[in-house]
Amino acid sequence: MNLPKRYLLQLSAGLLSLSLASISLPAFADGGYAITYSQAELSSQTGMENLRIRIEQAARNYCPTYLQIKSHRDVRTCVRGVMKDLVVKIGNESFTHHVATHSHKRPHTNSELALR
Repeated sequence: MNLPKRYLLQLSAGLLSLSLASISLPAFADGGYAITYSQAELSSQTGMENLRIRIEQAARNYCPTYLQIKSHRDVRTCVRGVMKDLVVKIGNESFTHHVATHSHKRPHTNSELALR
């Protein structure tokens, strides 16, 4: 994904990594972000939805906020691009379909994610 330079933020920890399982696989994208997932997550609707939410949160953490760039459209474009990159890197047809059919939902806020 080729993002404008204003989107390219240095992550202090290097790569963003999230994990729910002891045996996991990383999905790295060229932009400097990553998500870790297990094959077990891809075997159920609940697991795929939890992974989709984690990918969305990783994208939101990576992308600039509205307060930084003053453009909701640019924030949404960045989040969608990061999510697309990570879903493509995972390369699971069922998960790709799940994300395509569930990403129209209202984005989760940090407080909603904390309740899960």
